[in-house]
Amino acid sequence: MKILFISNLFPDFDNPTRGQDNANLLHYLANDHEIKVLATRPTRNPLQLSSHLESRHKDSRFKPVYCNNFYIPKIGSFINHQIYYHRIRLVFLDIVTQFNPDVVLCSWSYPDSSAVVTLSNEVNLPVVSIVQGSDAHIYMYMPIRALTIQESLSHADYLIPRSYKLGSILSDKGISPSIIHPIYNGVDKSMFHTSYKSSVQVELGLDTKKRYLLYVGNFYIVKNPQLLVKSFNECVSSSQVQDLHLLLVGEGNLKEELDQLVLEMGISKNITFLGRKTSSDVAKYMQASDLLCIPSFNEGLPNVLLEALSCGLPVVSTNVGGISEVLFNSRCGTLVNSFDTKAYSEAILSRLSQKADTDFIAGFSEQFSWPQTIDRYNEILSLALSRSRNECI
Repeated sequence: MKILFISNLFPDFDNPTRGQDNANLLHYLANDHEIKVLATRPTRNPLQLSSHLESRHKDSRFKPVYCNNFYIPKIGSFINHQIYYHRIRLVFLDIVTQFNPDVVLCSWSYPDSSAVVTLSNEVNLPVVSIVQGSDAHIYMYMPIRALTIQESLSHADYLIPRSYKLGSILSDKGISPSIIHPIYNGVDKSMFHTSYKSSVQVELGLDTKKRYLLYVGNFYIVKNPQLLVKSFNECVSSSQVQDLHLLLVGEGNLKEELDQLVLEMGISKNITFLGRKTSSDVAKYMQASDLLCIPSFNEGLPNVLLEALSCGLPVVSTNVGGISEVLFNSRCGTLVNSFDTKAYSEAILSRLSQKADTDFIAGFSEQFSWPQTIDRYNEILSLALSRSRNECI
């Protein structure tokens, strides 16, 4: 099968972690299919139409075409999908002519899928749309965007939300449940697995006498890293713990605010900002840590949760999005039902007081493997193709 993948969430050489979960998916699908990528990039400059981005070396097999798309924040909800449609239309048609795909796979509901579904229908190509997280959790509660998403995605052959919670949001907003098929992301078990904690700590230059909390994610408002830093401060101020250290993997526009917060609290010696890390590095930090912390305001079903469980690492997370679908067993972690600093710090301390059941957690995570995930994707893509062919007969 030939698959044309379209999304703004796909890596490039300068942004190697952008849409990493999509890239992982495509590399596994490429074992059975031929794949071409059209990667869009939002820009606020209407004159900045051409893109000179280059792909990561590992993604060159997809021969990605990068295309800038003029995007208007906030008030653009009325027309951003139409701008997207007209911006990529000629590129899309050229790729369809040259590549002759069997099916279109798109990720991110607005404006990406809202435009791509229309384009695909115009050339009678089956289209499957991936709904990742905020594009349902947030956008489906924005009246104008929600209406556009509902109208356009209803014409997709199938939708793949990355959690059942996302799927329920889509169906509650009027999209037929018959085309909604949730599929969890997979985890690379060769990379994310249990290991001897002290040995990995030595390898990473960490202190084997300390206990480590780990955060992996962007420093964005929706990820709410401020809650974790403030809760961590509560923990280190407690007489219960004197050996705690917080490791933060990631980057983003809240970095300066977090730096200032750490200085004001006087906990600089207890926190390390590690910056952006590769997936293999993230796996090692998970193997070296005692707890993964997810303080987000909103999530779909974050990969870091599944990856941490595969490493046998317990998790403390706010109870948002589809996280409770996975983190329902108290042996794997703790859900915090508020965004209160005290509640989150108490959950951390309570978790640290328990011995982690590493083998159970890792065993529980076996259900989140790439082979299982790819089998489900192959099933949906094949159904979309068969459905399209039947309609043409």
